[in-house]
Amino acid sequence: MKRPEIEKMKAYIDGLAIPIQDIPSSKEKLIQTIYLLIRWIEQLETQKKEETPEVMELLAFFNEKTGKKFPAVEANLRLIRTRVKEHGAKAVRQVIALKCRQWGNDVKWKGYLRPKTIFGATNFANYVGELG
Repeated sequence: MKRPEIEKMKAYIDGLAIPIQDIPSSKEKLIQTIYLLIRWIEQLETQKKEETPEVMELLAFFNEKTGKKFPAVEANLRLIRTRVKEHGAKAVRQVIALKCRQWGNDVKWKGYLRPKTIFGATNFANYVGELG
């Protein structure tokens, strides 16, 4: 492999915020590392493309009910996606509605109507328990 190509790869890795000391010294190890990084990036891109409409609809429902505009970023989508896998979309929708009814008109609690609070694992399990 030519030196400019190796430098391009190192620059690419630097762009991924990998410390330079973690880059393998041999060309073969460097190529293997790059290959694994590229596969990992491709998997992430595929996951984004395969986002279920259900998760997007639940985020839209959440935004509609709360009157807010939380973006469809991975942090928010991951929380919702995980809760859907654990409890189902129906329970997620019911918890959103429940918490909006309980907290929506309360000045103090309305601020807690956010993905991190509602869809966090421990909180969400407790909220599902409130559904009865």
